[in-house]
Order: sequence, then structure tokens, then C-alpha cells
Amino acid sequence: MKISPLAPAIGGRINDCDLAQALEATQTEQIRKAFLEHAVLLFPGQTLGHQDQLNAAQIFGESGTLARPKEFQPKAYGSLPDGIMMISNIREDGVPIGSLPDGEMMFHHDMIHREIPDKATLLYAVEIPSTGGDTWFASGCAAYDSLSESWKKRLEALHARHVYHYGSTQKGDKKGTPAFGEAIHPI
Repeated sequence: MKISPLAPAIGGRINDCDLAQALEATQTEQIRKAFLEHAVLLFPGQTLGHQDQLNAAQIFGESGTLARPKEFQPKAYGSLPDGIMMISNIREDGVPIGSLPDGEMMFHHDMIHREIPDKATLLYAVEIPSTGGDTWFASGCAAYDSLSESWKKRLEALHARHVYHYGSTQKGDKKGTPAFGEAIHPI
């Protein structure tokens, strides 16, 4: 297993690691340390089933459950193990089979609307479009570290209110804050 940085502020690439296979304790410890150092990890060339994805998530701790209430889950979710979310633009009989079928998501932090946000999120891409579908990552730690001491002092007492609605209030689809909750976290 070889770990190398992707960029100075964020990201590490882990080569020669098959997440579909049982990993040794030393390997999982290396992966955990790499996560703490790089915050985002890329494991290229993986072929993972649902259980493989859940097993990989266990490297970072106990798997969470989906925050989306059952009545708002797309129909394909009935065939998925708890803890796996499917993002897809495929429709069957005009109905989306997965979440977020209408294009790009706004910039966000996964599960930040929870009182205790998830430690990590795994993203497994099965088919990537030739255009669009971009996934970007940013380091809040690097951004904070780059601030002057006076700015850091100004931010000390501030908090932000995080809500999950992804434009639901504009669409009027009632899938927003009341269904998913909100949380206030320090900046």
C-alpha cells in the first residue's frame, strides 16, 4: 500500500489497496492515519459491492444511518443496505431511482445539519459523466490556518446555523428543514 499527497492543503491517494479484500490491522491503521493527515482519500481502481462499501466505512468507525426519512427516499433505496445513499440521474417510468437526479449539488458539508456530524463520508463512483458531476473538496482547516490572528479572534465566539434543504424551500417540495433538522456549530 502506497500513500501519496494529492495537493498541499488536502487529499491523499492510496494505491495498491483493494478495499474489497480483508485488510490487516496495520493497513487499516495506516488508512486512519492518512485520513487524519489528508482529510480526503482517493482509492483508485476499486470494484466494490454494497457490503464492501460498508466494510470500508468501518475502517473509520461505526456506520451511520441515512438522515432522510423513509417517505422521502427514492424507490431504489428499498434494495440498498442501511447507510448507503445512491445518487443517480436515471429515471424509471419518469421517477428518479436515486437521490439528486436533477444536476449538480450546491457546495456542502455532508451531514453538518446533524447535532453530531459524521466523521467521514465515502463516495464510490460507478459511472462518471464526461461533463458535470464534479466533486470538489476544500480544507476548512487550511483556510482557517491562513487567517490572520485578528480574524481568528473575531471568529472565536461565532456559530453557524446549518440546515438541510438543498433548495427545497424554493421548490416547495417539503423535503427540507422540518424533515431533516438543523444544527448550530462553532465556526
